[in-house]
Amino acid sequence: MEKVSRKRIEVVAAIIQDGERIFATQRGYGEFKDGWEFPGGKIEEGETPEQALIREIREELDTEIEVGELIDTVEYDYPNFHLTMHCFLCTVRSGNLVLKEHEAARWLTKDNLDSVDWLPADTGVIEKLKKRYKMADDMGDDDSSEKGTSMIQYRDLQEHEICQELFKDFIRHQNVTKCWRREHDEWIIKDDPFVDDWTEADYRTLVSCLRNTVSTGGFVHAVFYNGKLKGFVSVEQGLFGGEQKYLDLSSIHVSEDMRNQGIGAVLFCAAKEWAKENGADKLYISAHSAVESQAFYKKMGCVEAEVYHQRHATEAPYDCQLECRLNQI
Repeated sequence: MEKVSRKRIEVVAAIIQDGERIFATQRGYGEFKDGWEFPGGKIEEGETPEQALIREIREELDTEIEVGELIDTVEYDYPNFHLTMHCFLCTVRSGNLVLKEHEAARWLTKDNLDSVDWLPADTGVIEKLKKRYKMADDMGDDDSSEKGTSMIQYRDLQEHEICQELFKDFIRHQNVTKCWRREHDEWIIKDDPFVDDWTEADYRTLVSCLRNTVSTGGFVHAVFYNGKLKGFVSVEQGLFGGEQKYLDLSSIHVSEDMRNQGIGAVLFCAAKEWAKENGADKLYISAHSAVESQAFYKKMGCVEAEVYHQRHATEAPYDCQLECRLNQI
């Protein structure tokens, strides 16, 4: 029997916050009527996810929002279609959240997130929110944070502030067990256990490279948790690859204690936005071959590069040479 391709739907969802409360809506129509969800809808042609979300909330709730951090991209298989859902933290700029399409709504706190019957695709987002609340509570006694409030900040780094001291709370450590390897023109997974970590010399090299990226007109963007650097991404200035119009994503890392929180996705999207604004059609990534790392890049829409950067391929022969089209933003 011929395999039937499953329909794919890409949507955006708004996790609207008011202090420690989040806004949930009950679906008022269609196959999933009465199920609870985060409001949002489909991305129209030519829209960025952020633009789509602003439009959808205006149409559904007669409200203007400020779109903030992308905390998750959900991939979920419903019986009749595959859903890709980009979930953003948002705040209300103006308006009163008028229910024009939904049949009900509630403000929920971290203590009653499970009090409604969430649609299946939304349950994973709820679990991620619970982890964020727990992390914030665990840090609640820190002088730089208020009890239950997550102090996450994303911003560009300036050359003068990039120094070894900046990375004192960053944990590179990664236990690797399996990696992708190319053998006889085929990609296979092989056992290759090792621990990836950075020495003092590695940190000195990193600082030098990031400072050079900024000084030569490139992009270094970082995430801070309670004032401590916990992740960063860098993109080099200078197109290459001819008609491919690549810009080089030279690094992207998240501290071990902050992984699986959606931070890497936010950093990657920031790199895509900057690269597109600076004339690129694609990002080029000489990427770590660990299975977990490659799963992240695949989720971000990366595929094998059409044209290899020969220096990268020579200097890092076990890396996977990838590209990401920027029209996917």
